[in-house]
Amino acid sequence: MKNNIEISYLDYFPSPSWVCDYLTAKTDIQSPSLVLETSAGTGELAKNLSQTSAKIHCIELVPEFRLKLTQQGFIVVGSNFLTTPLSSYPYIVQNPPFSVQLSFIYKAYSLLTSEGKLVSLLSDAPLKYHRSVYAQFRNWCYAVNAVLQELPYGLFLNSSRSTSVQCYSLIINK
Repeated sequence: MKNNIEISYLDYFPSPSWVCDYLTAKTDIQSPSLVLETSAGTGELAKNLSQTSAKIHCIELVPEFRLKLTQQGFIVVGSNFLTTPLSSYPYIVQNPPFSVQLSFIYKAYSLLTSEGKLVSLLSDAPLKYHRSVYAQFRNWCYAVNAVLQELPYGLFLNSSRSTSVQCYSLIINK
């Protein structure tokens, strides 16, 4: 049985710079604000978000990645997004591990302030397959007025860890 850190390494696909630009633009951060990055990896998305007026909080499971985030000046508020108790955030931006993406999306939504915004990458699995958990997710997306946008194929093909998974962006304004 693999431990959580081994799984995290296997599920680590750093966001290419254009994806970071896209997610940051879709977040549309208004005034100095607080942003949570739920699976920060080595900081690709956090670096991009830090170019806004926002204060960035990061969570990362892999100890070496947490150290790198701290060395880059980011505030690391936890090691496991799914188990770390957190306050509410006005903005949550994430490229979650695809193996637990639905859990990340549900928890992120639950942590949004009353007028908060969630911007997340999402693999196509919940939109393509007919498992009951995916049908429930699609119904939930409809209920919360989620906006899903298909992203160009090959999103991660030129990443430092490549994969051919088709991705979408998911945007929810609470």
